[in-house]
Amino acid sequence: YNKKKTYYYPGTFEREKASTIRLGLGERVEALEFRLPDEYRVSTVEGQVTWADRTPAADVEVVLICPRSTKPDGFIVEFMPTSTKTDEQGRFSIEGFAGETYWLEARGAKPGKKEGEQTEMHSPSRKLQLESDLKNVKLKLAQPGYGGGCPDNQ
Repeated sequence: YNKKKTYYYPGTFEREKASTIRLGLGERVEALEFRLPDEYRVSTVEGQVTWADRTPAADVEVVLICPRSTKPDGFIVEFMPTSTKTDEQGRFSIEGFAGETYWLEARGAKPGKKEGEQTEMHSPSRKLQLESDLKNVKLKLAQPGYGGGCPDNQ
């Protein structure tokens, strides 16, 4: 995105290594494998979100924010936060690109004491360097406000 890097078939950023393919409008091609370069490998983060009292936080948002390349000369693959919602038990599964650094955060609203009242809560932002799948990640909605946002010292 930031460097507008062009990607070529069959899985290269170098034009001289590219292969030419021609597809007609609506044409199907059998046995064509479109491989993504390593920068586009996907890793999955799975875990659970709870409220401060340790009860499962159902139907709250989990986001991967502030993507950064782990390589000094790398580029950022995406520019919009990836998000998902938790299930009834507060479990979530979210995907990000391997080789990028993210901050993982949960955000939700807990019903207040008065009818119709809600309190916005978020978890502390947790820095992740995605290299492989992560399981059993725990997040606790314990801080007031909608979200912590991107840390200043990324």
